[in-house]
Amino acid sequence: MDDDIIVQSLIKGILEEENYKVTTSSSGLSSLEIYEQVKPEMVLMDAVMPGMSGFEACVELVSRYGEKVAPILIVTSLSDTSSVDEAFAIGVSDFITKPIHWPVLLKRIERIVSGNRNQIKLNQERIKTRNQRERYQKQLMQTHKMEALGKLTGGIAHEFNNLLAAIMGYNELLKVFLESEDLEKCKVYANEIAIASVRSRDLIKKMSNYSDEEKLDYKVTKLDLILNEVTTLLQATLTSDIQIKINIEKNIPDINIAPGKFHQVIMNLCINSRDAMSGKGDIYINVYTKTIEETVCDSCNQMFFVSYICMDIVDTGTGID
Repeated sequence: MDDDIIVQSLIKGILEEENYKVTTSSSGLSSLEIYEQVKPEMVLMDAVMPGMSGFEACVELVSRYGEKVAPILIVTSLSDTSSVDEAFAIGVSDFITKPIHWPVLLKRIERIVSGNRNQIKLNQERIKTRNQRERYQKQLMQTHKMEALGKLTGGIAHEFNNLLAAIMGYNELLKVFLESEDLEKCKVYANEIAIASVRSRDLIKKMSNYSDEEKLDYKVTKLDLILNEVTTLLQATLTSDIQIKINIEKNIPDINIAPGKFHQVIMNLCINSRDAMSGKGDIYINVYTKTIEETVCDSCNQMFFVSYICMDIVDTGTGID
């Protein structure tokens, strides 16, 4: 970017001999439009121009693109300290004065372009690493979830076998009373079959919801509904000497959560409690609100009030070393 066509053509020719692809501009305003179209690896601009100066163009580029702006090299006849300070203060990567010493200019450009390419490559590697880490974390979370479900399967299988036995038993009784045409008995047994079938369906649905890979679909949910779902599934795996007791404070507001993720938190904590109680004891799930008054914000130092919903999971076991 230079308003002197001769200087502009000279720099363009020398850079193209070095195998750079060069796009030129004669004003600050037009350079902003060209920057948007070309997305250059670096910007070489004059500081003093009519209309929008190079400094003003630089400020606008930094304002628009922030940290993603291409490195900017100022080439100018200005050599005073204040101009140099201003250039670096507004985000210029380098500063070189006229008359141009060509080997120095080429070496500066080579250093800037090479450094920018290395930074882009480094950023891409960081993004790739972060994506891999997130993928591994999801896989690990799913593994933990299936491990917890594996600990539940014995109790769930027992509960499911009980339901199947009820369905099969009532079905045999239903056949007998159909032959004797005792319709009242038939209605009773058919109703028991329906109840056991619904309980079986709900049990399988809860297992399926828990084992599905979590999509983090947040929604406004009632805490008591989630707790009842989880404890129904858990109770099937516990001995009769272990009881889950839920205490929910009245008028607890709904919360915005990912239900599947919250299921997993409660499930894992309760399984730990079960394992710590040696087959006998109580698990308490307590839900209550907590208000902190006159708290000072760390950011703005203003006073404010804050309320939380708290959940405790407590057991009567020996605990973990």
